[in-house]
Amino acid sequence: PSADGASIREVRLADGRAVGADNVVVASGAWMRELLPVPMQPIKGQMMALRPPAGSTSAQRLSRVLFGDGIYVVPKVDGRIIVGATVEPEAGFDRRVTPKGLAYLCGKLARVAPELTEYTVDETWAGLRPTTPDFLPVLGRASAQGMYENVYFAGGYWRNGMLLPPVASQLVVDQMAGTLSAEDAELLRHFSYDRFLAADGGSGGAVPVSTEAESFAAAAQAGPLASAREDLSLSEDVAFRSAAAAGVDGLDEMLARMSPAAASIPRLSSPSTSAAGAKETPAD
Repeated sequence: PSADGASIREVRLADGRAVGADNVVVASGAWMRELLPVPMQPIKGQMMALRPPAGSTSAQRLSRVLFGDGIYVVPKVDGRIIVGATVEPEAGFDRRVTPKGLAYLCGKLARVAPELTEYTVDETWAGLRPTTPDFLPVLGRASAQGMYENVYFAGGYWRNGMLLPPVASQLVVDQMAGTLSAEDAELLRHFSYDRFLAADGGSGGAVPVSTEAESFAAAAQAGPLASAREDLSLSEDVAFRSAAAAGVDGLDEMLARMSPAAASIPRLSSPSTSAAGAKETPAD
């Protein structure tokens, strides 16, 4: 892009076809940084699905979501139980299911619901959580110097990929259409790409904050997105830390819009469950 803000007029697909567009939304998850200089990293999570043993009755089955230290257990309407999830920042784009990952899940499961360890393992899989340095999403149009003027971002949902997109997509669409309210514009501002640029406003070009795997690993293991205020040491820039802390408040508002009753979800307490761990949501 040029300094005065160039536009993208078409997107060329892998098969060579060109698709024209007035606006472009970059929503490529953990692969976003392959298209634009966005500090986005995949954080792997392994999960498994269990089925009750033959002969068990519905009265004997789990009927509510459980939260424990580094684990959540979610019953589904088809009778399966979803157990998740590991947090593996060092894995990159590796989506293999490993004995180590399953051992972690089984060990945690034995502590919060030991009777479920007798269930049948029905399926295992691994996903990649698109994650930014401050664990907040990247949404809306970037206004920074040198950025494409018709490009919008929608991604970086960390462990809230099932909760945030409905609200986030509406905010982005309203911004594109020019119908964004003043309240929503302020909310969207917290998640702008511009927060990752140098404090000089980008005059020297876009300078994303550090995305080294070690920094992600330390912060990711310290706690989920709800504890992001404590994880903001990822950046030494005071302005960035301040903006990110405000962004956590904005995220709380987005979650509240999606699920006003989220705060009342029953959570399983255990002696080793931290305040951060108790606020995790089964959104991987």
